[in-house]
Amino acid sequence: MNFNRFETDQDKNVIYLNLNNCRLEDLSPISNHILSIENLNELNLHSNFLETLSDNFSRLKVKKLNLGSNFLKEIPECIFGISTLEEVYLNDNLLENISSNIEELKNLKKINLYHNKLREIPEELLNLENLTEIDVRENPLTKRIQKENCRIIY
Repeated sequence: MNFNRFETDQDKNVIYLNLNNCRLEDLSPISNHILSIENLNELNLHSNFLETLSDNFSRLKVKKLNLGSNFLKEIPECIFGISTLEEVYLNDNLLENISSNIEELKNLKKINLYHNKLREIPEELLNLENLTEIDVRENPLTKRIQKENCRIIY
């Protein structure tokens, strides 16, 4: 896969980058190329072999990030630095818990946690003011969660 094409001025105007099902295990070799896309609004990394992300991904300015169907055991810390993030898809991973740092995602509106190994949802997530949808289907939750003005999908 050749990512040198991201170095043109035209490609810096890309708003949606689809790297779905590219068999990526490590984004380090291409992270600078991805980060150079100034107007990137949505990044789709669904169906790869990712176990984590590079720390520099906290510099992303995307509103929507799809990390579904990877091998994440925890939410990469760099995600909590993406202040523009409104939707994150973490479905079909191996997540067992969610860091309290989730509270840093002040603009988060929607989170998909479908089919993980979560036993509980932290209060920090439920306290996010802009959150309007949480998908927690297919998780071994020990108790039901509630949040006013939020659609919780079981």
